[in-house]
Amino acid sequence: MDEPAPYCEAKSADAMLRQIRYASGCTNWEDEIVDATCECTGHGMMEIPCAESDVTLWESGGETCIVVTPDGDADWTKHAWYYPTTYGTECGLTPEPGSFACTSTDEGHAWENPSSMYDATYGGEDWCAKEWCWVDVCSCNNQDMAKSSWGAGYYSYSTCGADDTYTETATCVDLDMDACKDKFSECNKCYFYSVFMIIVCLCTSDYINVSFIVCLCTSDVINVTFMVCLSTSESINVTFMVYLCTSNVMNVTFIVCLCTSDWINLTFMVCLSTSDYINVTFMVCFGTSDVMNLTFMVCLCTSRHENRNRVSRFRWLLSMSHSCRGIIDDPSPLRSRGPGEG
Repeated sequence: MDEPAPYCEAKSADAMLRQIRYASGCTNWEDEIVDATCECTGHGMMEIPCAESDVTLWESGGETCIVVTPDGDADWTKHAWYYPTTYGTECGLTPEPGSFACTSTDEGHAWENPSSMYDATYGGEDWCAKEWCWVDVCSCNNQDMAKSSWGAGYYSYSTCGADDTYTETATCVDLDMDACKDKFSECNKCYFYSVFMIIVCLCTSDYINVSFIVCLCTSDVINVTFMVCLSTSESINVTFMVYLCTSNVMNVTFIVCLCTSDWINLTFMVCLSTSDYINVTFMVCFGTSDVMNLTFMVCLCTSRHENRNRVSRFRWLLSMSHSCRGIIDDPSPLRSRGPGEG
């Protein structure tokens, strides 16, 4: 069987929406995302007196402005420019007097108005004429919502009935780990998956000693699966030592089937640290006539506030062909540590 390789994958629109809400401190970042509803809001930026028209290249005399940072040249170097205070507050109110791309002409570009190399209609690129507006990141459910690099908030084209042809879409296929994590780093749009699967099947008449030692660190998703089937007539010693560190999601599964006539010593030592979700499942089946020693040593650390809905949990499913046959199922959520609790 081929070993599964780590891979990079674009996040879903729902995952991106929850991510930007979490980063923005929204208390509803875990809520179910239902209807795509959204309204235009204010720009949230400081309003100041405008510079004169020979500086702004529009009729700004005596007006109040905000300062945004559009593209200043062909390399998209940012520069500060005076824009009307109505900029982006309603659909259709998005002039781009300071955008190099939007004010370029077929003859080139010059920061002069009037000039044959300055398009005062702001139609230099297809996206320049598309309608959009500022939106509230905590209440807007439109999945095209994105963080602005020109202003202080988030914007949406679909709120105004337009397609977003400005924001670059996530291309995550075939990226290595570093490139995957760096892609759109301000609000990363790619998941990097670490995938490990260990499958062991052993049969002997004397002794089996098996140790698994795994140390993983990633910024997105870890999927680890241990599948072990052991059969012996005397002793089995199995140790799992796992240390995982991630900022998003961990899925760890232990599937163990052991059969012996004498001794079984099984130890799980697991230390997990994450800021979002941990899912750990132990599924163990024993069949023995003498002695079983089973130890779970688990350390969990998460940054989710204690008043949030809990997803971190453990499930123990034990089936023993012994005098204490039974099933223990405790899916109740563990209490996550709050800020400052270590």
